[in-house]
Amino acid sequence: MFDRKCREKLDLLGRIAEAVGASDELSTVTHLIVELSVEFLAARRGSLMLLDAHQELFIIASVGMDREAARAWRGRLARGVAGTVVAQSTPLFCADVLADGRFPEGCREPVPARSFVSSPIIGKDRVLGVLNFYDRLAAPFDADDLDLVGAVAALAALALEKLLLARNYQERAADIEEANRRLIAQDLAKTEFLTRLSHEIRTPLNAIQGAMHLLRDERISDASGREEFLDIVATETERLLDMVNRQLDFLRIEDESRMLRKTFLALETILREVLRAAPGQKSARYRQLEVELDLPPSLEEVIGDKILVGQMFVHLLDGLAAYLTKSTRLRITIREKEAVGVILQAFEEVPETVQDGLLAVKNIYRSDRPEESVKFYLAMKVAENHGWRLGIGNSDEGFRVSLHIPRAQAMRRDTALAMVMDRALGFVSEVLGVDTCSLMLSDELTGELTIRSALGLDDWIVQQTRIRPGDRIAGWVAQEGQPVLIENIETDVRFARKNLKGQYRSNSLLSLPLLHQGQAVGVLNLNNKKNGEPFTERDLALAAPICERLSLLLEKTSHSCEHEGELRDLVAGLDALLTAEQRYRKKSSRYAELLVKVLEELGAGSREKALAPYVALVYDLGLIAHDEHLATRKRPLTPVESLVIRNHPQATLDMLESIESSQLVAKAVLHHHERFDGQGYPDGLKGDEIPLMARALAIVDAYCAMTEDRPYRAARGSDEALRELEAGAGTLYDPLVVEALQAALAG
Repeated sequence: MFDRKCREKLDLLGRIAEAVGASDELSTVTHLIVELSVEFLAARRGSLMLLDAHQELFIIASVGMDREAARAWRGRLARGVAGTVVAQSTPLFCADVLADGRFPEGCREPVPARSFVSSPIIGKDRVLGVLNFYDRLAAPFDADDLDLVGAVAALAALALEKLLLARNYQERAADIEEANRRLIAQDLAKTEFLTRLSHEIRTPLNAIQGAMHLLRDERISDASGREEFLDIVATETERLLDMVNRQLDFLRIEDESRMLRKTFLALETILREVLRAAPGQKSARYRQLEVELDLPPSLEEVIGDKILVGQMFVHLLDGLAAYLTKSTRLRITIREKEAVGVILQAFEEVPETVQDGLLAVKNIYRSDRPEESVKFYLAMKVAENHGWRLGIGNSDEGFRVSLHIPRAQAMRRDTALAMVMDRALGFVSEVLGVDTCSLMLSDELTGELTIRSALGLDDWIVQQTRIRPGDRIAGWVAQEGQPVLIENIETDVRFARKNLKGQYRSNSLLSLPLLHQGQAVGVLNLNNKKNGEPFTERDLALAAPICERLSLLLEKTSHSCEHEGELRDLVAGLDALLTAEQRYRKKSSRYAELLVKVLEELGAGSREKALAPYVALVYDLGLIAHDEHLATRKRPLTPVESLVIRNHPQATLDMLESIESSQLVAKAVLHHHERFDGQGYPDGLKGDEIPLMARALAIVDAYCAMTEDRPYRAARGSDEALRELEAGAGTLYDPLVVEALQAALAG
């Protein structure tokens, strides 16, 4: 008996380990852990909770609980059973709360329960969350169950640490990709600058060369003739110097006005990366300097360009290392008050004559200027471009560099908006198949439209574009609150204008308003379809619901910018959504077109038909959350692999959470694998209990899957697919929806 129980427990742990390896999506992994454990323990309900940035518990996965109630629940540390378990980092079980004096108020959060078992999920250096199971069906929970749940919690901790590590890796990879993109842009800018410079200086150089050649000519001996050519040399030399100075001024202005890619920065992390210092390490070496870190235990994030801020600290440390002796200590201190202050304190002085030239702008391009002073100048320019203040000078302790970083709520809001909208536009680009798109928002003071995020547009266009309501296409869209579809901008009688060939390879465009409570707060502009075709009414029908979701995202962002943890979760959710959409394969327009036709045959409402094109292009995104080979394997799936596949509707909803609020969409996505006879998943709904759009989506999904090539089989013909669907009518599919599909295909 004992051996059998041990084998069963080991089998459970093995299946959980298999589930963890089959997916890299947090919601999928956590849901499988809870589902497998609930089944083994014969519990009525189970949940896995995580700690958020505010040290509050939230439910990321649950079984047997109302989904909306579970999603909305929040718990505090040391409050209730789960909060107590996390606060004390100690597992707990109770056979009967009514008879247990430890729980005078019983167990009521997140659900009422008579018996429970709860274990903390403890990671490498912190508590990550808690695993809970409630009301065992056969008998109360006991100490044996507590041991098992503790082992499952340990596996969950390993899985969470792996997923968090993967997320950090993805963030680092994104940083590297952005740095590489900017390096390429800088190289292109340098090439353009050198080309322009060489072209402009060719004429005066040729004139000087010609004059010098004639001056060497012995036949020109009179003073007046030589004076004429010397005047040419002087004039052209002056012209040449003026050109070079103008080009350098232009280059300096262009560099200073280059758009900053602002995000929320952890100064401690950046400093440690520059110093190569591990978390918690109090000192490090930088070249010959002994660097001491004096950092507060918790530090609010600041706003800035991650790459440039890192370069700024490198420049400062390089400059200091050049002017200080090898035995000097350097202390880096960060303090928070009305502003964030960073102080680099060296314990020896720098001569006053050296100090005076460190931040001087004059003669910055002179070849005899020391490289070390240029380092300080470059650091100062980065600080100025961020609106920060850099100061240097000797203090009582020695040479000091101070950095003053003001806090500005408006800057936080703008940065949060940029972070969110950049990712949202990436999603829009993938879903709608466009290379160029921009999001414009109304200025709160002037009402003018400015570009807040863009793909495929030059920085100077983004910076300079300001459109008054009513002006041009975007201004008209904002003023009227109506979308515009233009097949050819050069022949459209409403807005006839020349196409900017440098930016737009197509004359066709879409412009749609972003509405909040009936008022336009912005405009989404779409250009350059990836397939080169003009925009159509089908594109407009798909873009309209996406604009609704962008408006919702704007509201979420305005709230989350007040809370760093919520903003981080929102950005992470959008990153996951964008990554999934980039890997998603069901992007054919036939899904959307066929779903709309089927709903029309069924007499569906206008709202369902309006949302259908959007639903058809996102409903299976959750399939990306698991191993891509699962869906194409020829051998039968294991029970765990089947669970992974069956979880993809919920995984899709989790991915869409950042942009989705429609219950119509949520129910269509969640229930499109229900069967008409009630044997489907996830909830076993039957007949008309299954939402109409979900029933229609099931038919369209099945038909398109049958009539498309797969790695393991060739596509079937339309007639063969219809015969198979007819055979499943009444069991797998709604007979009326099967008939609607036949009518849609015949029409």
